[in-house]
Formats: sequence, C-alpha cells, structure tokens
Amino acid sequence: ILCFGFAMKRTAEGLPRPPEGIPASSESSSDNTHKVLSARGSVAAALHSVAATAGELWGAAAQSIRWRCGQAEDSAAVEHWHVIASVGDIRAKRVHACIEGRYVTAMWQEDSGSVSVMDSICYHMGGPLTLGDIEDIGVEEAVVSCPWHHHKIGVVSGKKYSQPVVFENGKPIVGPWSCGDKIFQQTHKSKIEKGQVMVCLVPGGASESYAYDAQCGTNLLSGGARLGGDGKRSR
Repeated sequence: ILCFGFAMKRTAEGLPRPPEGIPASSESSSDNTHKVLSARGSVAAALHSVAATAGELWGAAAQSIRWRCGQAEDSAAVEHWHVIASVGDIRAKRVHACIEGRYVTAMWQEDSGSVSVMDSICYHMGGPLTLGDIEDIGVEEAVVSCPWHHHKIGVVSGKKYSQPVVFENGKPIVGPWSCGDKIFQQTHKSKIEKGQVMVCLVPGGASESYAYDAQCGTNLLSGGARLGGDGKRSR
C-alpha cells in the first residue's frame, strides 16, 4: 500500500491541480473542452487525495517501526537472573544446575570471595567437564581438568591452557602453561544478593553446541559414571 501510494503521489505531482473558478453551470465555447478539463481535474484531485492518505499511512508505519525497534532494544537489554544456591551451599561444593535448558556449574572462588559460572558440558566432545578436578597450575586462575580428555579450562575465563613443546637437540622440552584469547567454555554472569547466588546466562560460546544436550546433562547430573572418550571412567 505504501509503495502504491508513493507512486501515486509522484504521479499526482506531475498533473495539474483541479481548475478553480469554473462553476458547474458555466458555459464554454466548447463542451468537449469543458468535459476534458473537468475530468482531468477530478483525476488530479483523486490522486492528490490518495497521495495524502499514503503519506499518513507512511508516517504511521514509520512510527510503528521505530516503536517496535525500541521495544526490541529494551527487551534485549533485560537480564534474567536465576537463584541457583545459597552461598553456604556453594562454598561447600560445586553446584550443577539446568537453567532455561542450559547446563551450568557454579564454583566458589576462595581467593576473591566470588562465584564463577560456566557451561557444565565440555565443548570438545560433550564430556562432564565440571566434574573434573580443580587444579592450580601456576597461572592467574584455577583450572578444571576434563575427566574425559584432560583439557584444562580456566574456571573464570573459560580459556584453554596448554603447554607448548619444543625440541632442542632432538629432545622435547615442555614449556610453561599458557592460553590464547579464544574462549572455549562459555562463562556466565554471576552475583551474590542476600546470601543467594544468582546467575544470568550469556548466549553463545564454543560450548553452546553441547550446553543444551539433555543426554550429556543427564550424564553430568547423575555423576558422570560413564566411560569417557579415552576409555576411562569420568569419576
């Protein structure tokens, strides 16, 4: 409708407006000329009316689009927080939870007195990552070691740590632990309010492909007592 109205408006702008000052009963030297002028005037008036209506519709549509975009931006800005445990519970042990279908684990950070939250299921092959041992490997954060393939993931950053190997005189020399910039295991927002640990999910991440997997989640919540990818049990 809007496109048609715009086209009609362009057409109407190129036509003469209805003739003024010609009474309906006036006599003309030529009845045919009078009829042509009257017909053209009627068409021009109709086109201008359609163009005006189209302009009003266009303005209303533009306003509606702006309003809807504003609503979408407001909706995207809303954060949904979920209580998953008390501080007392999480200080005693890790807490595994399923929030909006996504499996996450909250871990207490003794040094900072805070909570870190990440996807529970390993990005690599769907193993029960957060059931693994938490280790100090001499970097700025603790790491959790996946019980299936032993990938070491920073519990705060979600980055993967590894040791580069170089050869000197034909002998392998293992370098220090380091990580790149890529986040392998998605982390989530967390806060503590009135003694309760709250989590806000952050979408995306390399681990998202497994994060909603019900079978992997069941395996994790049941203790992960299954054979891992390396033939060892996960617990």
